[in-house]
Amino acid sequence: MKETLGNLLKILLREKYHLKSEGEIIQMCDQIQNNGYIEDTYWKKIVNKMYDRDDVRTLSARFIEAISAKKNNAFLASIDQST
Repeated sequence: MKETLGNLLKILLREKYHLKSEGEIIQMCDQIQNNGYIEDTYWKKIVNKMYDRDDVRTLSARFIEAISAKKNNAFLASIDQST
């Protein structure tokens, strides 16, 4: 599964940055995978390619919920540190 996700990410990056070299695409892909952050556009396209419409709706809702919770936790942590 991880390999499939990595390959789909490479394909999406190639589509967006078609003038970049293969090495640059691989570096971008590695950077995304190592940082643990992926733009909404990419994860949505990957989910759309891997799952049917009903599963996409369910997974997208869960991802958005998880992202919101993570942002909220980070915000609350920053407030706690500043007080």
